[in-house]
Amino acid sequence: MLREKKWTKLSLLLAAVILIGVGFSHADQRHDDDFRKGRENAILAGGGIGGGDVEIFTEIAKRAGGEEGNICIIVASSYPWTWDYEDCLADGLSEEEAETCADEIGIAYGNSKMNIQYYGDIIAANGIGQYTGIYVDPTIREENSNPLLVEAANSCTGFFFTGGDQSRGIYALRDDRGKASPVLKAIQRKIRKGALMAGTSAGTAIQTRKYVIANGFNPVALTNGAA
Repeated sequence: MLREKKWTKLSLLLAAVILIGVGFSHADQRHDDDFRKGRENAILAGGGIGGGDVEIFTEIAKRAGGEEGNICIIVASSYPWTWDYEDCLADGLSEEEAETCADEIGIAYGNSKMNIQYYGDIIAANGIGQYTGIYVDPTIREENSNPLLVEAANSCTGFFFTGGDQSRGIYALRDDRGKASPVLKAIQRKIRKGALMAGTSAGTAIQTRKYVIANGFNPVALTNGAA
């Protein structure tokens, strides 16, 4: 079975730049005016933040409302738990065994189901009152119109986008024409009203107005520049 591996610590040192209260260029000013309030409440990180990054997650919990807050963990970019489950079934395991197998793989490599629990528990341990998982499986794209997920997004005081593959996250949260889905629109409305916008790795990348890096290799980027 093919598994997505986590970056090494060395690579993460290059990526772990923390942006708190993000600034924007004059060229983006007109487009960004209606987002300004939300962008003043932003914590966007590079890759690899985890339980040891207490200062970051304490600030995330605080800005999302603390004990009175409810942060949504958005795992659209994460590798789907169902894909691991199907692989485990294909290996000859029973349904119950396959569920346990998929959970164990998720703990090790970070699939969608376990990323909700992993980051939710960390933020809860650092001061948030409640967390809610929101996931749109890229193979069931119509879920991005699910009224239950829209309702969940409307209840949140902050949003934390997890890592994975940013192209998968963008695909899952937009419709067939590339427009914002009902779930994404609900998230955007809350951010405009001041809800926290937070993320790590791919979860940071998908929140930029334009792509910064999409796949490729470090030597090429260092030689020719990012694209």
